[in-house]
Amino acid sequence: MGQSRFSLRARWVFPVDGDPIPGGVVTVSGGQIADVGAEGASPTHDLGNRALVPGFVNPHTHLEFSDLERPLHAPLPFDQWIRRLVAVRRDEGRDVAAAIRAGVEQCAQAGTTLVGEVASSPAQAAFLSDPIVRCVVFLELIGLDADRAATQEQQGARHLAQPPAANRIWGLSPHAPYSVRPGLLRESVRLAREHAAPLAIHLAETREEIELLSEGSGSLAAMLKDFGAWQPGLFDTPRRPLDLLREMADLPRGLIVHGNYLGAEEIAWLARRRDNLAVVYCPRSHRYFRHPEYPLRPMLAAGVALAIGTDSRASNPDLSVLDELRFLHQRYPDLPGSLLLRLGTLAGAAAMGQAEETGSLRPGKRADLAAIALPDREEHDPYRLLFASDLPVRATFSAGRCIFADLQGWSQNPATR
Repeated sequence: MGQSRFSLRARWVFPVDGDPIPGGVVTVSGGQIADVGAEGASPTHDLGNRALVPGFVNPHTHLEFSDLERPLHAPLPFDQWIRRLVAVRRDEGRDVAAAIRAGVEQCAQAGTTLVGEVASSPAQAAFLSDPIVRCVVFLELIGLDADRAATQEQQGARHLAQPPAANRIWGLSPHAPYSVRPGLLRESVRLAREHAAPLAIHLAETREEIELLSEGSGSLAAMLKDFGAWQPGLFDTPRRPLDLLREMADLPRGLIVHGNYLGAEEIAWLARRRDNLAVVYCPRSHRYFRHPEYPLRPMLAAGVALAIGTDSRASNPDLSVLDELRFLHQRYPDLPGSLLLRLGTLAGAAAMGQAEETGSLRPGKRADLAAIALPDREEHDPYRLLFASDLPVRATFSAGRCIFADLQGWSQNPATR
């Protein structure tokens, strides 16, 4: 990133850390935000009838499936969906590197500047060698067999031991309680603590998972047997999601992905640990599987740290956090727009330990920005211009560098204008 200085003016600026600013100006210097306000240096570029918001944060993706044109054959029982997903993953004719690159570009076009990406192997993690958006790269760990689990532990240790890299932060993702041996989860937590790294796990995602944990049976048990992964005795002792959460209590940063079936006790427990554990809700993926009503209101009322993600193109039509927020606005019109925007920006950054770097428009933070077209109307609540609309993102900046632009007369380097 260069040391250039420029300013952007928009009809509305939404800092997240403060009230919306009509006709606001954001000044960028050396890749960081230098100033946010109603006044500033003469704007290099007037964005007109658009909003400037922090770059969106998507804390849960699987970019390897970004070449899918539509979600997989909805609706499907969860175990059948996994079987088809595994078949896609094993298709040797796919160009996975191209799919991941396409996913990164889709994120940039959706205004996203920070992604929590689950890479299913070290090779996939290597495909993100120089992403245009910043990525927390969670290496996925899967292993019920003791030997495989030991190998996965070693891979996880090597992943976290890598030196710092441009636009990449290292994390671990023990996949889920039905695919990870208890010892592998404990070792993943230990490694994350040792390296002060974030950890993400799919938890309380489906009824089938709850049945397997509590009774050791059901469709997921049958699926594991068909895959040759079933380990006799491993699910004999009944467990609840709360039992797994307790093992994660002292993580530096832990992401509970989905949480569709978290109960009152788990919600209360997570609320007490909001400083280091967060739940990632993927609204349209939740709808895709036709789950019952998400425990959104109980989580918000209890004070759970909650962020919004998309999951993959295997269960979602796109990778747009903005579209997730607009979906929530339609479902929960009483939720304040300020809360929705925070869930799609600063909350996701905080969940991955990046709140001091990005997620809001504040001097000293990275100049991660998204410019969004606004409807040509007045609103008493300016957040409705963002969420009661289907107008697209028009430009995205990562550390002050324009990584996507769809603006007439726009220069990729606004400092030269």
